[in-house]
Amino acid sequence: MTGSSSHLWPKVSVLRLCCLSALVPGLILLSVKLWILSPYYVPSDSMAPTLQGSEVAGEPGDTVIVCKTSYLLSAPNRWDVVALRREEGGVAEKVSVDMVKRVVGLPNEHIEIRDGVVLVNGERLEAPGDLGDIRYLRRGPFGNRSVHMGPREYFVLGDNSYSSRDSREWGPLARGHIFGKVVAIVHPWERARWISSVEAFETD
Repeated sequence: MTGSSSHLWPKVSVLRLCCLSALVPGLILLSVKLWILSPYYVPSDSMAPTLQGSEVAGEPGDTVIVCKTSYLLSAPNRWDVVALRREEGGVAEKVSVDMVKRVVGLPNEHIEIRDGVVLVNGERLEAPGDLGDIRYLRRGPFGNRSVHMGPREYFVLGDNSYSSRDSREWGPLARGHIFGKVVAIVHPWERARWISSVEAFETD
């Protein structure tokens, strides 16, 4: 009896090791997805041409990677492409909606859109070269006037100003609604690339 049970131990140990070998990588990947990096499918063309949405005929939408730890120790920078979550709908039917927008206005600034450009505290804001000849439409209840950002508020806009629903419609965005930074396009393969960091831009 003793001899037969001793022969079972190596088999049990090997089986346990095999299970752990399969389980640990899965748990690591799940942890990364939940707390560090997460894929996000771009559903609209509100960030075109930077991000391609599924609304563009004949072209698949971009899948991007959102880094959820980018702003744990630092605040969003101007021109960062961020992932945010807002509640929309009526009082009885609130739903959470994830979006991707670009940070244009920072805390404690006065933001105004005039003649296609953004004014920060009355001074024209030059868009980074990657955005080309972007022009912002002056529309919406918060896009037709000067808006003051609170200490933890941001003004976010879509690169495709004609079709984007953004801070021009719903006003300053509280810091708590931003849950990550878009760092890369990973699909489709021909569009895969890193999303330029603000450090590469001249914003003065």
